[in-house]
Amino acid sequence: MFETTTSTAPAHWASYVINGDASGIDDADIAACDAWVLRHAVDGWQVFDADTENGPFFAHSSDAGVRDCDILEYTLLRREG
Repeated sequence: MFETTTSTAPAHWASYVINGDASGIDDADIAACDAWVLRHAVDGWQVFDADTENGPFFAHSSDAGVRDCDILEYTLLRREG
């Protein structure tokens, strides 16, 4: 069984987070994105999906700490127990 949660982060990170394709982001974004993913991985969470049907949308902040940009809500999974 799996449990899910969500976290917000910049929309332009989606290709890197979901597909491993960093061609659309710079080194600073890669480092920030890696830190956000690692912060969740410590507790067993893995980014699974990006909600592109309901976003992106502009926000002044995100769970990733990035401010004033278009963001998406990302779904994270981890095994229960």
